[in-house]
Amino acid sequence: MSDQLQQINCRYSPEEDRLILELSTSGQTAYRLWLTRRFVQLFWQTIQKSIQGKPEVAQHVEPKTQKAVMEFQEKEALETADFKTEYKDLDLIYPLGETPMLPNTITYVPKGDVTSYTFKAQDGKAVTFNLNQQLLYSLSHILMTATEKANWSLELKLTDANLKPPEVSTQVH
Repeated sequence: MSDQLQQINCRYSPEEDRLILELSTSGQTAYRLWLTRRFVQLFWQTIQKSIQGKPEVAQHVEPKTQKAVMEFQEKEALETADFKTEYKDLDLIYPLGETPMLPNTITYVPKGDVTSYTFKAQDGKAVTFNLNQQLLYSLSHILMTATEKANWSLELKLTDANLKPPEVSTQVH
């Protein structure tokens, strides 16, 4: 995905017992991904590691200080995010098709202020998108809300993680 990420939507599909993550860009390109409960758990780990690896968090040795920094960043990001505007799916181009892709692999690479995520499906289809700090916290909030509505009992929380040094690149299957 070369355009800038513009909209993120995630909702629960009871018929599939999956989340459908929709991403659209400033260039009217859109992607749909099915997220299973197991995949969300793996994705959540990469989000936590990415946030914990940000210099503003990682520079602090004390876990309480890291947690406080993360809480401040999360609050700041969510205050400026727009969760009220409805997801617009008119006139979007779906390069991977309108049917949601079912990823089985996620790779993430932190690159300074941005984290690059690549989702791959078994059939070889893949999508890569970049999340800055605000989008990372916004997506985490969206995932927390969607999993609560799905009643998956995941209890996703960013700041309750066991704070550990992050890995530079991780591939999750």
